[in-house]
Amino acid sequence: MKDNVEIYTLALIRVIHDSDVYKDYKAVKNRLAQDPELKSKVNQYRKECYHLQNSGDVESLYERTQQFDRQYDELLKNPQVEEYLRCELAICRMLQQIASKVVESVELDLDDIANDIYQM
Repeated sequence: MKDNVEIYTLALIRVIHDSDVYKDYKAVKNRLAQDPELKSKVNQYRKECYHLQNSGDVESLYERTQQFDRQYDELLKNPQVEEYLRCELAICRMLQQIASKVVESVELDLDDIANDIYQM
């Protein structure tokens, strides 16, 4: 027999899958998959964007951001790419909001640990 947490987790997954945000994301994702070359370029953009946002090198961040913007300017003008990235952002934001609400409601005692981590 499944416990309530598992039952409601599966229900939440169904609700997410039934949402317009997720349906839009899946549709544009499937369209992008039809063009492997464009999909590869988008994935390269996403990887480099992640590395740019998470690098610890803040001294050259402005220059690297300017170079990154120039490098991907044409790609980002493609309506299919713009739509994919917009839909991906929307689903990510929805998942972040869900996760944030769940984590906040659990009241884990992490303040001291978090402070120690940020001071490292």
